[in-house]
Amino acid sequence: AKQGIHELEISFGGELDLHKHYKNCKKNPAHQNFFPVSKLEKYHLPEPYCSSEIIDWIRRMSAFTVKISVRYVSPNRPPGYPLSS
Repeated sequence: AKQGIHELEISFGGELDLHKHYKNCKKNPAHQNFFPVSKLEKYHLPEPYCSSEIIDWIRRMSAFTVKISVRYVSPNRPPGYPLSS
């Protein structure tokens, strides 16, 4: 079976550290411009998508974005994966 693509972030402060993690993100330095979806405006989007309908759709869809916290690492994790034995 082919292994999936994954990302791993270890958070010691939970939601309290969220903005700090975005500021210090080495993978995507543009995270320093992070803002909540409630502040999204038309000028943030490329020209073909600058409409109230698109903004409303993005805000509605953001409600389906989740953060999953898992406090368990399988002892059978494949070698080379983060936190493998």
